[in-house]
Amino acid sequence: MKRIKRLVAVGIVIGGVGAAATVPAAAAATTETVSFRGMQLKIPSGWKVYRHSTGDGPTVQVVTGTCPKRGSYVECDSFELYGPKAIRTGHEMSPYTGKRPWHPSTGVVPCPADDKLWWSFPTHRPAVAATRPAGRGHQARYRAWAAHCRNDKGKKVSAFTQRVWHLREAGIVVVDVWDTPGLAAILKRATWR
Repeated sequence: MKRIKRLVAVGIVIGGVGAAATVPAAAAATTETVSFRGMQLKIPSGWKVYRHSTGDGPTVQVVTGTCPKRGSYVECDSFELYGPKAIRTGHEMSPYTGKRPWHPSTGVVPCPADDKLWWSFPTHRPAVAATRPAGRGHQARYRAWAAHCRNDKGKKVSAFTQRVWHLREAGIVVVDVWDTPGLAAILKRATWR
């Protein structure tokens, strides 16, 4: 239900084209710049940027919507930017190559909208495998993976799509499990220094 409310708030266009392909006009009026490994992204100023440093190196989480008060970052509407250290363990402690989903652990990963559920991938083939622009002179290997959220009995409760932009030369992976409106357009307009 939360996902449906969110889609209604930004506008729905049949076939996923239109409002989902660009930053909503009201949000685009004021922007701020997020920098990560030489890439600059102009994002709506209402989005919140958090920088984390873990064993996998620096990570940027951009919270684009709601976030629970109890502190679970997993359930925050957001996307993440990861660097080379995380890429080296981006698929079950092996290097992320785009041949499998982004899954930087060997354990169970909580689902985006409900951390009481866990995610699974029904197939080892991406729903979309393509190249996408990520600023002048930069191309990302783009993958969209169909994912299921399952309960403790293994029953599918809901589904989502994991979108991954892999910029190999820049050592960046962008991961979005919330179908963030406008993210593809933001990445397309990235600038580099």
